[in-house]
Amino acid sequence: MEIKKLYASILNKNPILLTRTKLIFPFYSTHSEAKEKMKEAVYNQNCWYIKTGNWIVLFSIKWKNQRLEVENLLYKGSEKVTWLFILQIIEKFARSYFVSKITFSFFTKGVLFPWLTSQGYQQDEHGFSKELSYHTALVLSGGGARGAYQIGAWRALKELGISFEMITSTSVGTLNAALIMMNDETKAQQLWYKISTEQILAFPQAAATNYSFKQLTRQLRSLSKTAMKEKGVSTLPLQKLMVQTLDEAKLKTSSIKFYICTTRLKGLKEKVVAIHSIKQSWKWLTASAAFFSSDAACTNSRRRLC
Repeated sequence: MEIKKLYASILNKNPILLTRTKLIFPFYSTHSEAKEKMKEAVYNQNCWYIKTGNWIVLFSIKWKNQRLEVENLLYKGSEKVTWLFILQIIEKFARSYFVSKITFSFFTKGVLFPWLTSQGYQQDEHGFSKELSYHTALVLSGGGARGAYQIGAWRALKELGISFEMITSTSVGTLNAALIMMNDETKAQQLWYKISTEQILAFPQAAATNYSFKQLTRQLRSLSKTAMKEKGVSTLPLQKLMVQTLDEAKLKTSSIKFYICTTRLKGLKEKVVAIHSIKQSWKWLTASAAFFSSDAACTNSRRRLC
């Protein structure tokens, strides 16, 4: 079911949308009053609707900080619907915007009162309200230098008040995930402003005074030769960057669970590692962030990490 915004142009072309609609909850004393208020909401761009072959639900809302207030709701259809069905539709809509609370702005003392209470709603000065909780994970993919935008996305999520209980990542996303786990925006921005190839890979650079196609070809050839001769380009610069940047104490004390994806060379099998529960996490982070397959394998004293 897709929930769409109802614009005045749509209602003008399809006035039948409001025809024979009825109140489900006691927002107003009469159906006709509710319809007039719904029309006003449409012209104020506060109305949304869900339509299938047999029924339609229209509802008007107001955003108040992190609270979604439902001010009106109408239903039309040949099928009978339950209160629970309507409630689930509206709550799903609210959760898609990560609001912290949803409120149905009406008051009642009838049979609806105990039922709403059983669904987690409490009556307050606004109507019937419910705190919404979330089980949210942040997934950060690879993409090289394009990974810089992930820090901007994280800042936007913070501004919207969206938090998460888990982070999963691979490749450059792992570097960003570690920075996010530390909750250090300043360090994250500084790293991406200053990061260079020399901080990630160690290989003889071809002399170049510009970035012509010829010079870029030389750089690529140099990288390839080094990878073949030394069984991979050294990741020591990346390891050094990890050690200098990351605060393992913060990673361990964070309440967020942190998982990364690496590749075990033997059999080329994926290995998922829980960073928040292991020692020397920077080694595993390097293994995930390494540029497979040109980078040299990352190892510890007992086995290869990637």
